[in-house]
Amino acid sequence: MNILTKICVVFLVVTSLVAAVVFINLATVPQNWRDKYNREEKAHSLLKAKSQGQDEINSQLSSDLNNLRKSLAEQKTKAQAQQAMLIADKGRLNLVIADLNRKLAASATTPRDAGKAATEYLYKQQQALKAAWDAESKAKLKMIELESQLLAEQAKNKRLEKALRVTQEKAQSQKDMITRLNDRLGELEVLKESKPGQTLSAPLPAIKLTGTISDVDDNLASVNIGSAQGLKTGMKLIVYRGDQFVGHLKIETVGASESAGVIVNRRLAPQRGDKVTSSLAN
Repeated sequence: MNILTKICVVFLVVTSLVAAVVFINLATVPQNWRDKYNREEKAHSLLKAKSQGQDEINSQLSSDLNNLRKSLAEQKTKAQAQQAMLIADKGRLNLVIADLNRKLAASATTPRDAGKAATEYLYKQQQALKAAWDAESKAKLKMIELESQLLAEQAKNKRLEKALRVTQEKAQSQKDMITRLNDRLGELEVLKESKPGQTLSAPLPAIKLTGTISDVDDNLASVNIGSAQGLKTGMKLIVYRGDQFVGHLKIETVGASESAGVIVNRRLAPQRGDKVTSSLAN
């Protein structure tokens, strides 16, 4: 074997060893950034759809409030008009009574005629007073009914305003979560270009955390705990159902009282109502 052949053999051996190291490194890469990016993008789409739904609810509540205010204004105007009509009727009744008094004074030429005229006048006056009393009683009942309706509408108005504030706060919270998720997607775009094999250690909570899964979409899930309870991005929570292990929930986005993440190490399909905890120890 000459020297050239030996050099070729050594070169082939070294090349085979380098290729083997490269292939082994590629085969043992623990993270698939493209898959993780797709999951984050799907979670972003889900939260965006929920936010749009909340905007539609806000629009409907605002429309209901405007209609309610318009109805209250119309009822108030109608009640004021009826009150004005009653006052006008009372004025006309006073004029009629004054006119009857003048006619009675002009026609009472003898005591007998005066007594008869007085009797007729008293009867007519009693009938007029009774009619006025009935009209006033009906008007009072109508006013009481309108006041009751007004109080009921005002209470309904307060409930709608409260519901509108709650939905607006919820929509704003979801919009903030979408913003954080967009930022997270940008970070994943950067991490996708980083060296394979680079791993990040998950932070540990200072105290034991417990919560409940509030929504599920395939391997994406949201929980009813957030930064107010000490939850942070990157933490892993244990998901369980009764005495069954479901998987781990890796937190990706954190809100004040609601967070979202990806189910990893999945053993069972996650469901709404599953429990989560940072530790199984008491």
